[in-house]
Amino acid sequence: MAARRGLLLRRPLCSMATSTSRKGKVEVKQVRRGDSYHDSLTSLIQSASFVALDAEMTGVASTPWRDSFEWDSADVRFLKLLHSASRFALLQFGLCPFIPQRDASSGVVSFVAHPHTFHLSPSSSSEGDYDDDDEFLCQTSSLHFLATHRHDFNTSLRHGLPYLSRVREKAVAAPPALRTESCAVGFRHLIDLLSSHNKLIVGHNCILDIAHMFDKFIAPIPSTMEQFMKEVHQIFPNIIDTKHIMNANQTVQLLMRNKSKSLSSAFSSLCPTISSAGYHRLVRASDVNVKVQAHDDEGSSLFNSGAKHEAGYDAFMTGCVFTQLCVHLGITFDQCLSDPSISDPLQSNVKLKPYLNHLYPTWNSGTVLDFTTGTEKPEGTYKQKYPKVELKNIVLIWGFSSVLKYKNLKGCIAKVFGPDSVISVFFIDATAALIQFRKEEFVKDFLALKESLERRKDDPISILHPLSVIFEGGNTKAGDYNTYKDVIACNQSKVLFKDQADASGVAC
Repeated sequence: MAARRGLLLRRPLCSMATSTSRKGKVEVKQVRRGDSYHDSLTSLIQSASFVALDAEMTGVASTPWRDSFEWDSADVRFLKLLHSASRFALLQFGLCPFIPQRDASSGVVSFVAHPHTFHLSPSSSSEGDYDDDDEFLCQTSSLHFLATHRHDFNTSLRHGLPYLSRVREKAVAAPPALRTESCAVGFRHLIDLLSSHNKLIVGHNCILDIAHMFDKFIAPIPSTMEQFMKEVHQIFPNIIDTKHIMNANQTVQLLMRNKSKSLSSAFSSLCPTISSAGYHRLVRASDVNVKVQAHDDEGSSLFNSGAKHEAGYDAFMTGCVFTQLCVHLGITFDQCLSDPSISDPLQSNVKLKPYLNHLYPTWNSGTVLDFTTGTEKPEGTYKQKYPKVELKNIVLIWGFSSVLKYKNLKGCIAKVFGPDSVISVFFIDATAALIQFRKEEFVKDFLALKESLERRKDDPISILHPLSVIFEGGNTKAGDYNTYKDVIACNQSKVLFKDQADASGVAC
């Protein structure tokens, strides 16, 4: 106990602080259409040890059943990720280069952060040009969330920077059209710069951000997770997900015990001298000092006080969290300035390599996505909270009456297959559910029994059968887990799962 308590309560090797132009504020550069930014940010990216990023989009899930669930296989989770990244639009993209510097008197390495919020237009077409107009989805709850955090939608729609992917740029054949959309290509060049310099990219729970970055600036997302990870790794070979470090490192786990691993919570816990109202106070010489660049050499862009859920400020918080996590990993930053022969000293650090290109999946599935190998593998520190889901033991049913609840479904099935035949029932929505049987053969028996009862629906035995409550009305349909996957793969966005299943044309 003494050793564990010592590990939990030990002070970090260094703490964090920041300085800005305004007392108690972090100034974030706002970039809109017409602002000059390319040359200055190019220089910052080239000089940075790492670049933190964050994105704000018009939604995450088009319907509740497109959220990621515990019962989703890796393939289904990817299909939901693909749908989200390809159907929703980006409104803001945050980039925050962290540039190392050494204090002349103390010799301590600190960082200068340069947070930028790029306001993006959801459309890549020119103003008034509807021949090449874009369509995208909006999620009401996401828009309301952004509105409550002071997001200015007018800025995105009227003054945002258009964006153009590499593939779409090549598809623009006519030279006049290419010149029309070169505003869009310009912002994409910053993404190309991150790739060409193999910069260390840092995000927090960033799989969706990376998917959007690939879809909007590179090419349509491939059809499989393995191919997606391999193509992302070819373009962005050095990615860190701070949430994965929090889940995988025991020291950080103890430090964050009983605390949320959301970005704002991690920022408050790991960077208290930045997030607290008094972070502007003087700090010790041993502290890692994060200063914020709060002036514009070009004088053409506006600086605003950053706030949570603004992309540039969230990117800043992510970078600060990363520097503090490095401290708990035993990583010092002297190498960022001391060895000019190493072009990328931070991502080459042996203590950081176990976490490099390991991204947290969309659901706490006990796995980690390894973008280096293109595989999904178990995460060693994961503790199973729920009974293990056996996909081969699952039946999908949809279209039943919305008055049926958990006890109704389980009770009807138990009368036929036995009281212990059903392990659990997961409601996708009010008229669709996944049922996990204890044995795989129950799946085939259930589907065969449904087919038999439907053939003899007017037979007295069928009418009195316990399962008739589920199949009443003739609208209930059923399939195995592959059927569920086929429905998710359909690119429609129906509100009810039963309507989605009908639109997908799956056999049932």
